[in-house]
Amino acid sequence: MWALCCPGCRSASVPYLCIFLQHHCRKCGKAVCGKCSSKRSTIPLMGFEFEVRVCDSCHESITDEDRAPTATFHDSKHNIVHMHFEATRGWLLTSGADKIVKVRNYLEQRQSDT
Repeated sequence: MWALCCPGCRSASVPYLCIFLQHHCRKCGKAVCGKCSSKRSTIPLMGFEFEVRVCDSCHESITDEDRAPTATFHDSKHNIVHMHFEATRGWLLTSGADKIVKVRNYLEQRQSDT
């Protein structure tokens, strides 16, 4: 695949064959070298809740607001042995090794959020 190298490591006017050390920025999708994609960032609005490789120019353009998580992570505090989601009622049932059963109603939560 022919590509233009990023300005940080070669002249952008000289095409070269990218075979090794080619990376793709998860924000803009451009193929860049490792030197010019040395940064990582979260991009929750694009589905990346954990840090992924981005090119240096995109890393500078991502604001703290862009990095704000859209998902929440919870510690279940018990080893889940079985999990069942009842979609029609919106219930999530978990049972753990500690013999505790937890039920959470996601439909009521969604209605109260709106």
